[in-house]
Amino acid sequence: MEAHPVLLVLTIAVIAPLLAELPVGIRMPALVLEMVLGIIVGPHVLGLATGEGLLGWLGGTLGLAALFFMAGLELDLARVGGRPLTHAARGWALSLLLGLAAAETLHVLGIVHAPIAIALALSTTALGALLPILRDTGELETNLGPLVLAAGAVGSSDRSSSCPWC
Repeated sequence: MEAHPVLLVLTIAVIAPLLAELPVGIRMPALVLEMVLGIIVGPHVLGLATGEGLLGWLGGTLGLAALFFMAGLELDLARVGGRPLTHAARGWALSLLLGLAAAETLHVLGIVHAPIAIALALSTTALGALLPILRDTGELETNLGPLVLAAGAVGSSDRSSSCPWC
């Protein structure tokens, strides 16, 4: 009997947080366990699921929308605004300039053909991946939390729309 890929994903979504709470050795965030379990059931290990069809749409289109929605729920503008946001914007601008320099160098060497896309990839953050980890570890409530959240929000803002020239 073959399980539907969506059922596998839902099973992983239930199992990973439970495994993350087991009091053994090093605690891993549920997100990391979800990725590891996804690798295991994915096309390169067990081959039980691929990112095509309904699963691709759920994980791609709907999943990305849900990810940014959840990030928006965590974003407390009162804590992030002001100094954290200023530092984040400056840090992201520097990151973008370094990404542009690296991408243009790779483009001149003939290694990449879309330097803008590479620069954006090098300068963006995975806010959706950061938030659950920071929340689970309690880091969002520390002094570092608003700084990381602001940097993640600024770094994610350049990916919120598709890049027409990439």
